[in-house]
Amino acid sequence: MKASDLILIVAGFLGLFLLMTILYGNPTGKQAQIICPKVITTREPVRVAIVRFADASGLYGKLLDMFGWDIKKSLPIMVETALQLQRNFRVYAREQLVNLVIEEQKFENLEGYVDPSTAVKIGKLTGIQYLITGMITDFATRTLPTPIVQPTASTFTVDFRMIDTTTGEIVLANAVSGTVMGGGLGKLDLGTIQRAARDTANKVAESIASCVVISY
Repeated sequence: MKASDLILIVAGFLGLFLLMTILYGNPTGKQAQIICPKVITTREPVRVAIVRFADASGLYGKLLDMFGWDIKKSLPIMVETALQLQRNFRVYAREQLVNLVIEEQKFENLEGYVDPSTAVKIGKLTGIQYLITGMITDFATRTLPTPIVQPTASTFTVDFRMIDTTTGEIVLANAVSGTVMGGGLGKLDLGTIQRAARDTANKVAESIASCVVISY
């Protein structure tokens, strides 16, 4: 292969990457600066729980069922994992939450946005200080057709709320997006989709963690 041919191939891939970045945003970029309406200052890690997210993303979200992958359950678990890596939190898994309020059967089906009065009731029953609820408001995965490969880009957007279970106040509400570009496996490349979900979950956790400060 001639050096000139190699340069053309490299230039082509760089141009493709630039085009994907323009179309879908920078998948490695940072979220916009987070503004905390209320900074939570505490002397010990705060106790939080995350309910199952609702999915309002439309057709693409429903297509994930083809893979047998429950995104509404998986994404909150990813957020739990990301928050557990933050020293400012004690995270109660959803199963723990259900077990703590097992006598209240309706809590087993909690999903999406939870009204403040329900959050307060959960707090009284469990001792959890903050309840994190959320909704997948956008999910798309696209393929950019090219002569050689068909790279995919998957994006999730989650709107979430953090509710004080003592007062019912929404102390933080934000929308975050995670985007990941993948290989040439077509529009429903599950690996790319799952990495995009993980990226979104990490950004949700970062957004929450930035508003909680341990004071010694």
